Amino acid sequence: MLSKADRQAIEIPEEVLAALPRKRDKGYWTYERCLRALVEFLQAPGADPSLRSYQTLSNGKGGLPSSSGITRHATWSTMVDAARYLLLTGEILPLDQIRPEAGTGS
Repeated sequence: MLSKADRQAIEIPEEVLAALPRKRDKGYWTYERCLRALVEFLQAPGADPSLRSYQTLSNGKGGLPSSSGITRHATWSTMVDAARYLLLTGEILPLDQIRPEAGTGS
């Protein structure tokens, strides 16, 4: 086992650090990015807009947010409705129109 002094003396080369995967912060999957990901999901052939279907298809795909990342903004069905609206109109409904209490810090 390494001592504390030995651990502190270890130097990791920059190129190794740069190659390591970085954890995304909570703000990475913004409301807009989640909607766009849901639109992509809904456009997939045979896509079923259920939460279970999304979880199955998004599992292990780094380009899609987790279901919890999506539902952090609003309920699953509400986010799917907002994504459908975006798909049909090309407009993103503001979060406070999707979930009225969003602007109050609830």
